[in-house]
Amino acid sequence: MPRVGELLDIEKEYGLDRMGVYSRFQEQAIRIKHELLSLFIQIKREGKTIAGYGAPAYFVQLGENRWMLSESES
Repeated sequence: MPRVGELLDIEKEYGLDRMGVYSRFQEQAIRIKHELLSLFIQIKREGKTIAGYGAPAYFVQLGENRWMLSESES
């Protein structure tokens, strides 16, 4: 089992001791959130639905794609 010092060295190798890494991560998370919301809005406007099942700790993938789309029943 790695010691604390070894883990800190590994974190430094990946740049996890610099704030810029976390700032970029935050920017990416916000960008992805906006892209996902845009996708949901587009899908809704097309009259399609998204089927999925989720829990706080994981995402269950349906079918071969991330999203399983179907035509709305009107």
